[in-house]
Amino acid sequence: MIFIPNQFLVTCKCNLLLTFSPKHVAVPCGQWQDCTGLVDKHYSDVRNSCKSYYTCQNEIFSGHYICTKALADECYGKSDGTYDIGCRSYVVCNGGTGTVVNCPDPPAANTVFNNVTKTCDDPKHVAPPCGQWRDCTAHVDKRYPDVWNGCKSYYTCQNEYFYGHNICTPGLIFDDSLQTCNWPNNVPPPCGSAKTASG
Repeated sequence: MIFIPNQFLVTCKCNLLLTFSPKHVAVPCGQWQDCTGLVDKHYSDVRNSCKSYYTCQNEIFSGHYICTKALADECYGKSDGTYDIGCRSYVVCNGGTGTVVNCPDPPAANTVFNNVTKTCDDPKHVAPPCGQWRDCTAHVDKRYPDVWNGCKSYYTCQNEYFYGHNICTPGLIFDDSLQTCNWPNNVPPPCGSAKTASG
């Protein structure tokens, strides 16, 4: 599937970066786009033959999306229904086939997945971590662990803008030093149990 400007696509996926830092992820997911001076819309990513697109809103980059059918394993062993795959994405399974939906979608911009209503929703109606806003003022550009939940999720600050939360794959926690999710025994405290050089 390729991205066709001005056509609404619901079978796209990329802003998930659940377990990787952008510097460890191939183009396009691992790259930020400069949205300065660009109008609010989806833009074709010509670097990979328009198999992905990125979104700009209020001159702020909101992520890349790869146009593809949902991965087969997204719905493997699941009954028909809607399942979360991150704070800003979910998969709708029907007969073993899945369609990935990325938020924001209507009803409003900057929405996150609400596991109760099974739709994109205003963050104020969604439980943490996905519904929890963070102040990125004076924060350096990087990902930060959500220590309050045992570092099972993290949030991203870029240019003092809050880009939302991501949830690590079950069994992994966020490793601040590597800027990715990792096994708890490889992550130093306060998140993990790895021994540090001093002890």
